[in-house]
Amino acid sequence: MQCPVCSTADDNPYVATKCGHVFHKECLRKWLATKAENYDRLNTTCPVCRETVTLTDCLALFTSAERSRPLSEREQINADIAKTLDELAKVRMEKFRLQCKKGTLKRETAFVEDSLTQIDLDIASVSGKVVLLRKKKALLPPRYDWASL
Repeated sequence: MQCPVCSTADDNPYVATKCGHVFHKECLRKWLATKAENYDRLNTTCPVCRETVTLTDCLALFTSAERSRPLSEREQINADIAKTLDELAKVRMEKFRLQCKKGTLKRETAFVEDSLTQIDLDIASVSGKVVLLRKKKALLPPRYDWASL
Protein backbone atom coordinates (compact mmCIF):
# COMPACT_ATOMS: atom_id res chain seq x y z
CA MET A 1 0.00 0.00 0.00
CA GLN A 2 1.36 3.45 -0.90
CA CYS A 3 0.49 6.57 1.07
CA PRO A 4 -0.78 9.33 -1.29
CA VAL A 5 0.67 12.04 0.97
CA CYS A 6 4.30 10.89 1.18
CA SER A 7 4.26 8.42 -1.76
CA THR A 8 6.00 5.69 0.23
CA ALA A 9 4.93 2.16 1.09
CA ASP A 10 6.59 1.33 4.38
CA ASP A 11 5.45 -0.42 7.55
CA ASN A 12 4.26 2.71 9.35
CA PRO A 13 0.69 2.42 10.68
CA TYR A 14 -2.01 3.08 8.09
CA VAL A 15 -5.52 4.46 8.53
CA ALA A 16 -8.53 4.47 6.22
CA THR A 17 -10.75 7.54 6.04
CA LYS A 18 -14.54 7.32 5.91
CA CYS A 19 -14.31 8.27 2.23
CA GLY A 20 -12.23 5.15 1.63
CA HIS A 21 -8.74 6.58 1.12
CA VAL A 22 -5.73 5.08 2.91
CA PHE A 23 -2.83 7.07 4.40
CA HIS A 24 -0.02 6.69 6.90
CA LYS A 25 -1.58 7.76 10.18
CA GLU A 26 1.22 10.27 10.80
CA CYS A 27 0.98 11.73 7.26
CA LEU A 28 -2.76 12.30 7.66
CA ARG A 29 -2.23 13.79 11.14
CA LYS A 30 0.34 16.24 9.71
CA TRP A 31 -1.96 17.07 6.78
CA LEU A 32 -4.82 17.88 9.14
CA ALA A 33 -2.48 19.99 11.31
CA THR A 34 -1.37 22.25 8.42
CA LYS A 35 -3.15 25.29 7.10
CA ALA A 36 -5.21 24.89 3.97
CA GLU A 37 -3.65 26.50 0.91
CA ASN A 38 -4.86 30.11 0.44
CA TYR A 39 -6.95 29.89 3.63
CA ASP A 40 -6.27 30.91 7.21
CA ARG A 41 -7.57 27.67 8.71
CA LEU A 42 -6.45 24.08 9.18
CA ASN A 43 -7.09 21.38 6.60
CA THR A 44 -10.23 19.43 7.40
CA THR A 45 -10.52 17.47 4.18
CA CYS A 46 -9.19 14.27 2.64
CA PRO A 47 -6.02 15.00 0.64
CA VAL A 48 -7.40 12.95 -2.27
CA CYS A 49 -11.11 13.76 -2.62
CA ARG A 50 -11.60 16.77 -0.30
CA GLU A 51 -14.38 15.09 1.72
CA THR A 52 -14.44 16.24 5.35
CA VAL A 53 -12.14 14.05 7.48
CA THR A 54 -11.14 13.81 11.12
CA LEU A 55 -8.47 11.52 12.51
CA THR A 56 -10.94 10.16 15.06
CA ASP A 57 -13.22 8.93 12.25
CA CYS A 58 -10.39 6.93 10.67
CA LEU A 59 -10.01 3.18 10.89
CA ALA A 60 -6.60 1.70 11.78
CA LEU A 61 -5.32 -0.75 9.17
CA PHE A 62 -2.81 -3.57 9.37
CA THR A 63 0.12 -4.01 6.97
CA SER A 64 1.28 -7.29 5.47
CA ALA A 65 4.04 -7.55 8.10
CA GLU A 66 1.37 -7.50 10.79
CA ARG A 67 -0.58 -10.15 8.90
CA SER A 68 2.24 -12.70 9.20
CA ARG A 69 0.68 -13.83 12.46
CA PRO A 70 -2.80 -15.37 12.50
CA LEU A 71 -5.54 -12.77 12.32
CA SER A 72 -8.03 -12.41 15.09
CA GLU A 73 -11.66 -12.07 14.13
CA ARG A 74 -11.46 -8.33 14.83
CA GLU A 75 -8.35 -7.97 12.66
CA GLN A 76 -9.99 -9.96 9.88
CA ILE A 77 -13.02 -7.69 10.00
CA ASN A 78 -10.73 -4.63 9.93
CA ALA A 79 -8.95 -6.08 6.91
CA ASP A 80 -12.30 -6.73 5.22
CA ILE A 81 -13.38 -3.17 6.02
CA ALA A 82 -10.16 -1.79 4.52
CA LYS A 83 -10.63 -3.88 1.38
CA THR A 84 -14.25 -2.76 1.11
CA LEU A 85 -13.29 0.88 1.65
CA ASP A 86 -10.73 0.56 -1.14
CA GLU A 87 -13.42 -0.86 -3.40
CA LEU A 88 -15.75 1.98 -2.35
CA ALA A 89 -13.10 4.55 -3.27
CA LYS A 90 -12.72 2.97 -6.71
CA VAL A 91 -16.48 2.96 -7.26
CA ARG A 92 -16.72 6.60 -6.16
CA MET A 93 -13.94 7.54 -8.59
CA GLU A 94 -15.79 5.75 -11.40
CA LYS A 95 -18.99 7.57 -10.41
CA PHE A 96 -17.14 10.90 -10.49
CA ARG A 97 -15.66 10.07 -13.91
CA LEU A 98 -19.10 9.18 -15.27
CA GLN A 99 -20.67 12.32 -13.77
CA CYS A 100 -18.03 14.41 -15.55
CA LYS A 101 -18.73 12.57 -18.78
CA LYS A 102 -22.48 13.08 -18.26
CA GLY A 103 -21.92 16.83 -17.84
CA THR A 104 -19.86 16.95 -21.02
CA LEU A 105 -22.49 15.01 -22.94
CA LYS A 106 -25.26 17.29 -21.61
CA ARG A 107 -23.37 20.35 -22.85
CA GLU A 108 -22.77 18.71 -26.23
CA THR A 109 -26.45 17.71 -26.45
CA ALA A 110 -27.54 21.27 -25.67
CA PHE A 111 -25.21 22.59 -28.38
CA VAL A 112 -26.58 20.10 -30.95
CA GLU A 113 -30.17 20.94 -29.97
CA ASP A 114 -29.45 24.67 -30.38
CA SER A 115 -27.88 23.96 -33.77
CA LEU A 116 -30.93 21.94 -34.84
CA THR A 117 -33.25 24.74 -33.72
CA GLN A 118 -31.22 27.25 -35.75
CA ILE A 119 -31.33 24.96 -38.79
CA ASP A 120 -35.12 24.64 -38.43
CA LEU A 121 -35.35 28.45 -38.40
CA ASP A 122 -33.12 28.64 -41.48
CA ILE A 123 -35.28 26.05 -43.28
CA ALA A 124 -38.43 28.02 -42.44
CA SER A 125 -36.83 31.24 -43.68
CA VAL A 126 -35.63 29.72 -46.96
CA SER A 127 -38.99 27.97 -47.47
CA GLY A 128 -40.73 31.32 -47.02
CA LYS A 129 -38.45 32.86 -49.64
CA VAL A 130 -39.29 30.04 -52.07
CA VAL A 131 -43.03 30.68 -51.57
CA LEU A 132 -42.58 34.43 -52.18
CA LEU A 133 -40.50 33.84 -55.30
CA ARG A 134 -43.11 31.43 -56.68
CA LYS A 135 -45.81 34.05 -56.07
CA LYS A 136 -43.71 36.69 -57.87
CA LYS A 137 -43.18 34.27 -60.73
CA ALA A 138 -46.94 33.65 -60.98
CA LEU A 139 -47.57 37.41 -61.29
CA LEU A 140 -45.20 37.77 -64.24
CA PRO A 141 -46.76 37.91 -67.69
CA PRO A 142 -46.59 34.63 -69.59
CA ARG A 143 -43.48 34.03 -71.56
CA TYR A 144 -43.89 33.80 -75.28
CA ASP A 145 -41.78 31.60 -77.39
CA TRP A 146 -41.37 33.86 -80.42
CA ALA A 147 -39.47 31.22 -82.29
CA SER A 148 -42.47 28.90 -82.43
CA LEU A 149 -44.73 31.52 -84.05
